[in-house]
Amino acid sequence: MDNDNQDAKYSKGCSPTTLNKTRRKSISIREYVYDVEDELCSCISFKEVSEISGAKVHIKSSVRGKTTVGIRGTRGQIQAALQIITTSTGEKEKELEKAQAHWLDWVQQAFPDLEQRAYFLPPVYITRVSISKKTIAGQSVVRLRTEDEQGNNMKESVATSSARPLHPSSNIPSVQKSDVIYGKALQCVLYSLRRLSKEHNEVFMCLSQFPFGSYLGEPRFAPAVAHLPVSSNLSSAWQWKWRQGDFDILLIHKDYGCIILKIKAVSETHEEQQTERVAKVLKEATAQLEKEEVMLSHLLSDIASDVRITTTIACPNLTAQQIENVLSANQKLRQVRTFL
Repeated sequence: MDNDNQDAKYSKGCSPTTLNKTRRKSISIREYVYDVEDELCSCISFKEVSEISGAKVHIKSSVRGKTTVGIRGTRGQIQAALQIITTSTGEKEKELEKAQAHWLDWVQQAFPDLEQRAYFLPPVYITRVSISKKTIAGQSVVRLRTEDEQGNNMKESVATSSARPLHPSSNIPSVQKSDVIYGKALQCVLYSLRRLSKEHNEVFMCLSQFPFGSYLGEPRFAPAVAHLPVSSNLSSAWQWKWRQGDFDILLIHKDYGCIILKIKAVSETHEEQQTERVAKVLKEATAQLEKEEVMLSHLLSDIASDVRITTTIACPNLTAQQIENVLSANQKLRQVRTFL
């Protein structure tokens, strides 16, 4: 099967609706197909693979000396099945070497100056708030969809639903004020990092809004990834929900190792309310950084067990004095100082 078709190896089925939403994505049923040389099929006990992995494993076809094996189950079950199959057939090292060669080649082509300059992924900041299209003065424009606008549209829709169908844009979720504030804060930090890299010739890779599950997530490399640490096989010693999440900003620095930045922004309110809000936000950030450090240590465990990881909180719309006042007034936040 050629590379263009390999990404289609996974086909998603229906997701169970009775389980927690945070687990729904990881337990959705998929099907994966894997080609095995005919002479190696005798090394595989398909019944045993199914029993151990929990996936449904069956032979789909056999053409030109290759047998296509179908594996149906959750992502974790498919990984377990592939791990057993590639180990039984002796293909484990071959799959790992093939994937490693591809990844190195891709890095060299995509980032030719990796040792001399900073790179950002994505290369431009992408806002993730909802938008709606409007026609103003005969021109089609895109604008943020506010909470007030959504409320007015809902009232209008209820009043006129019997007279006309709802406009498609009425289903677009509104932009929460917190989303806008967070977006500006993230953009500010990314801009500062770009400026820092240019003015001081810093060398690093910057990943922003990077989901845990995106790491080694391409289906074509599943046979190799089955033997590597990914978010779905985080040790059961940690809470299940820790497998879900993302890094606001992850820096892989040439000299300082890995740096995890948790971006926090607080809207301007009454001074007393803001103090309480800042204290809550800092406490949340500390807990989130603990989870992200555990996940990053896990993902890098096959590379080295002592990778240097630094965690920090970035609050671009707060002054150092504001944060200091909050920390001084709340003794329970002493631990937060280590992240600032």
